[in-house]
Amino acid sequence: MPKLSKIILMLVLGVVVACLAVFALRHVHRFLPKKKPAPERHVVNISTPDPLVVAYEAATSLLAQGKTAEARQAFATLVAAAPRSPQAAEAAIRLGVLNAAELFSPLSNEALKENYTVVSGDSISRIAAKSGVTMEALVLVNNLASTNIRAGQQLLMPIIDVSGTIDSAKKTVTVYNNDEFFRAYPIAKIAGTLPTAAAENDTPLKVTERIALADGQRVNFENKLFPDSSRHLALTPGDILIRTVRAPGEVAPPATPPPATSSRNVRPPPAVTIYLAPEDINELYLLVPTGTAFTIQ
Repeated sequence: MPKLSKIILMLVLGVVVACLAVFALRHVHRFLPKKKPAPERHVVNISTPDPLVVAYEAATSLLAQGKTAEARQAFATLVAAAPRSPQAAEAAIRLGVLNAAELFSPLSNEALKENYTVVSGDSISRIAAKSGVTMEALVLVNNLASTNIRAGQQLLMPIIDVSGTIDSAKKTVTVYNNDEFFRAYPIAKIAGTLPTAAAENDTPLKVTERIALADGQRVNFENKLFPDSSRHLALTPGDILIRTVRAPGEVAPPATPPPATSSRNVRPPPAVTIYLAPEDINELYLLVPTGTAFTIQ
């Protein structure tokens, strides 16, 4: 009997110990120090800035600081480096404005103008013709009140050697000066079909006429009606006319030329008409002398 009692007692003690062990395993975490949660890991995305955006912003900053020459060079570099990028398109607009302002300013600029001394027998038209510039540009650059000049007078001569491209896809007429981008003018409308680039390459496309019309008559630069005239550039071959957008209510010129005795000089409608904003065709007219070469893209 005593032996049986010991066995029972040991069994009871074993059960008690087992229960205590189970209890301890279930509740021991309450008495242990709590672990601190691991800190959250923040992933920072470091993206490389677009170098074209950086270049454009830097050029814009230079312009805002009044550093016009540096800004002009920065815009020109961007346009040359990535001509098809959105930043280059924006840079080209700003560069065109700066180029025109510099070229037509009466201030001296060795890179864009050279000094010229008028000699006996000179006239504005003669100087312009032998220098490859337009009379209008020569008068504007020198801030002349008229075309009257005298021997010994000092003039600023724009350094101009222009060419142009007509891009029907981009709808722009772009001018280059000394083979460098000068300014692009947006085309408002094209009436007719431009010749293809391949056909145009066979015969060079050139400006053959510079026409200013006022009240249906041709007027020259010295005519008092010239400031209000509509400007036109005729290009051949291909019978292309670049002109201002027709004003509301403006009547198109008649297709039949007037008699030879008439003072009115109206050409028949061209095969292709390219319409520009008035301020754009007026500036283009200033830049482009007769004989200027154009290409079609």
